[in-house]
Amino acid sequence: MKKIFILLVLVVASNFGINAANDNIKVNVIGKGKDIIFLPGFACPGSVWFQVVDSLKQNYKCHVVSYPQYGKRIPGEDNWFEDLCEYVKLYVEENNLSNFTIVGHSMGGNIAMRLNLEDSERFKNLIIVESLPCTGALMNPNYKSEDIDITKPANIGVLESDDKTYHAIANQMANFMVKSPEYKEKIASYIIDTDRKTYVYGYTELLKGDLREDIKDIKGDILVLGAGFPSVDQIKWVYESQYQAMPEKTIEYAEGSMHFIMFDKPLWLIDKINQYLSKKTN
Repeated sequence: MKKIFILLVLVVASNFGINAANDNIKVNVIGKGKDIIFLPGFACPGSVWFQVVDSLKQNYKCHVVSYPQYGKRIPGEDNWFEDLCEYVKLYVEENNLSNFTIVGHSMGGNIAMRLNLEDSERFKNLIIVESLPCTGALMNPNYKSEDIDITKPANIGVLESDDKTYHAIANQMANFMVKSPEYKEKIASYIIDTDRKTYVYGYTELLKGDLREDIKDIKGDILVLGAGFPSVDQIKWVYESQYQAMPEKTIEYAEGSMHFIMFDKPLWLIDKINQYLSKKTN
């Protein structure tokens, strides 16, 4: 139980659920003005952005994405993350979007970075919120992608745990993700409602991802926003080491915030996004 819980806390990076079985992303378009694409974290509904979007919708056209691979559908072991990147890219192409900004939380930030690496001219404006190029390296300083496998005992333990144990894990995880009791309950419900196999296969694939060397080729205007809990001094080294290879970026920290900055520090996050966007209009 302890090993299962430690694994989940370290790898969660927004591992929360939404039930859907579509073959493509769902996008809610809200507001008017210059385009912003909001990408949530793994298994997280697009509605996590509601406070931010509500503040921006008067001046910006917000494309709020929700991902498809939840509920009954099990993600592929080899190309699930790449499929999500492709879905976002196709949405941009089909809607003829240009000079837009992507705001990506956790896995959404990883998608944004991957798209920039494929096409830095189109995907050049990125706000990366609480996302690391290699989440798996948090678990093990000797991290190797090939060592991560769905058959590991911790993964099997989650798959085979009874509902009572799984609910306890979900509630404990929520305690490490956000401060507000209201949002802790909401986050726990996302986890509980997620199809178990989809959850485990999905975060296992994410842990295998490592962009730490690739980000040397990222180009554009990149703002990275990290959560400063328990303190900025304790968090800063993680971001500086993981983003070391990225040539041009600005990194700022939300003092006292846990992983869900949009819930713990919504006004701070909205202010940082507005500052970034204002540079595009001046």
